[in-house]
Amino acid sequence: LAQRHPDWYSVNRNSQNSLEYNPYVKYYQWLSPFSPGAREYVKNIVRSYAEIDGLKSIHLDYIRYCDVILGKALQPKYGLNQTTQMPQYDFGYHPIARREFKKIFGIDPLETKRPDLNIDWLQFRLNAVTSLVNEISKIVHSKGKLLTAAVFPYPELARQMVRQDWSAWNLDAAQPMLYYNFYSEPPEWVKFATEQGVREIKGKFTIQPGLYLPGMKKGELEKAIRFAKAGGATGVTLFGFNSKRKNVLTIIKKLYAEWSGK
Repeated sequence: LAQRHPDWYSVNRNSQNSLEYNPYVKYYQWLSPFSPGAREYVKNIVRSYAEIDGLKSIHLDYIRYCDVILGKALQPKYGLNQTTQMPQYDFGYHPIARREFKKIFGIDPLETKRPDLNIDWLQFRLNAVTSLVNEISKIVHSKGKLLTAAVFPYPELARQMVRQDWSAWNLDAAQPMLYYNFYSEPPEWVKFATEQGVREIKGKFTIQPGLYLPGMKKGELEKAIRFAKAGGATGVTLFGFNSKRKNVLTIIKKLYAEWSGK
């Protein structure tokens, strides 16, 4: 359905439509939060899930723009050294976005010298995703269900790397993807990133950091979980769980017993 509507798709600073131009990988086809059709399409999907009896929660993922900057460890995979915001990866330039921005600020963002450094333009794009998420939140909560989201590591990093202002969202829980190896960071970074999110959300919802098991070295899982707890997390989410990780459940049971007194 979406692919029959090219005008629903996000557009980059080179005016390339994401239906035809897929940055990084083929499945990167981004809908625009500025397109009324795209917004209604996403909300209709959520409405259909919210009607399911027995379903407790609905989870959001990829609710952002394309990565304008990849994690340090991922850039070599694509032959990149992203020291600047390259136009082919800088999305959010949908015609409606540019038109509405000009109504407020008197200029088309593409007519500015450095749209990638324009704070008003950044915030304008952040607000478009936030308003969509909060409309989804109303739908989900009206049906008595919870709303969660997989988000980028902490709010400031998310705003800069993928135009995602998740601290402003009306969630019940967030699972920041603290894949520290993607950013060439040590496990200790989990505590730092968790603390940033906890501080910004000010108790609006809970945080259960996402840990990427395939990227972990031996002994790092227990460390990472302890760092998440020390940073203020209420739990953790495990990504890439599989039967080969035989020690995972042992570690979880050990920590659960330690922290619950059982």
